[in-house]
Amino acid sequence: MALKQKLISASTLLMQAVGELIPLPKSVRMTLDGFEFLRTVTGYQISQAISTAKKLGLFTFLENDKSLTEIAKFLKMTEPASIVLLDPCIVARIVKRKTKNGVETYGLTDYARKIFITKYWNPQSGQVDFIDCSWDTWKDLPEVLQGNDGHAHLKVYNRDSPIILNSASMMTSMLYKPAQELAKQLDLSKVNNIVCGTVGVSMAKAMMEQKPSIDLTVCCLPQLIDILPDVFKQFNYQKEPLEMVRNTGDAKIDGWGEVNIYEMIFLIRKFAWFTPDHGIDYLNRAMTNIRPGGYVILWEPYADMYDNVPWLKSSLQLADGMLGMPAPLWTKAQVVDFVNKAGYDDVKIVDTAGGTCTFIVARVPDKKAP
Repeated sequence: MALKQKLISASTLLMQAVGELIPLPKSVRMTLDGFEFLRTVTGYQISQAISTAKKLGLFTFLENDKSLTEIAKFLKMTEPASIVLLDPCIVARIVKRKTKNGVETYGLTDYARKIFITKYWNPQSGQVDFIDCSWDTWKDLPEVLQGNDGHAHLKVYNRDSPIILNSASMMTSMLYKPAQELAKQLDLSKVNNIVCGTVGVSMAKAMMEQKPSIDLTVCCLPQLIDILPDVFKQFNYQKEPLEMVRNTGDAKIDGWGEVNIYEMIFLIRKFAWFTPDHGIDYLNRAMTNIRPGGYVILWEPYADMYDNVPWLKSSLQLADGMLGMPAPLWTKAQVVDFVNKAGYDDVKIVDTAGGTCTFIVARVPDKKAP
């Protein structure tokens, strides 16, 4: 990007930031609003370009810098067509263009390496797949929101949903590093058995890294139990779970394995896609199956985590509306209130990953109420 273009771009961003603090002249505000509107409504084009580049293997190819000629040959495109695909990847800050000794090359940014060149599933890479495999269903959004029950093909408990495995892998990957931080803050001395769903497997792995003697039981939907071998391989599990139980997703009737009484459970997104009763049922069930003093750990993308990025909160809420009942994200305080009312003790909000991932950690009372 030429210096003049960089200055124009920087000036636009600066004006947008200033406009949040002080009133701007109407003509300037109209121009900035126009740019923001166009950026938003054309975002699908950039999204599809990134998805196309991923499908064609471009990001793996660019692990080492390549010339335009090399890229065009790899993509089986003309050089001008390759530029058309590369430019949106540059705008998205996952590809960078460099010139050295008069030779122009393209390579991945440091951020892109974390997304596309990684040992574990990466949630950002999974997000690209999520949008791609649900693309044609978004035209049904008017009917979906009016129906108040998610998209028929994408609903969370629909076994044939084309995105349920993708959605699970995104969350599983996203929670691993934050769970490693969390594990170091917990007293695991009395934790011997963990029960969780497939998405919680990465969190269980983080706990077992701190205490290898912990045993694991996995209870989840059949389609997610089916992918467990791949999940264990991705997260380098060294010992098999005690049991893998196929469930329906109804906390009132599902079995939780032969161990039955555990010291830790992860409740992940139990307050999404349904009425609050769904999450409350899981809290009540955990009170029965978790030993007194044991941990209940909840994770949600809480609304107040996105005060500085409201567009992301809006996107998450829309995606949730396609997967189940559309509703605003819960705040941390609201979920803490659910946990307190369910009768748990020592309820704490634990921020990890620089405040971008929050867990609510609670204990089952030493003396459960009759």
